[in-house]
Amino acid sequence: MLVNLLIVWGVVTGLWLALFIYSNIIEQKEEDGLFLDKAEDHLAQEQKELLARLERLSKPMWALGITSGVLLAVIGVLWIRSVFQTF
Repeated sequence: MLVNLLIVWGVVTGLWLALFIYSNIIEQKEEDGLFLDKAEDHLAQEQKELLARLERLSKPMWALGITSGVLLAVIGVLWIRSVFQTF
């Protein structure tokens, strides 16, 4: 059972890391700019789309991070329990 939980934890943590890296790549494209000219409206639209992507990624990142932490805690408790049962 512990091995299965470790595999699930590895998958969940891998997905969380992949989303974390992807969001950092998106954040690198984000600019702190003020677009006043009509010719730069497409730049403002691109920034809005980037911010929308980041907003959509925030909930899955939180969920995967919390799930990874809970799984790690459960794995730790089960491992400690198995160690004490061998004594």
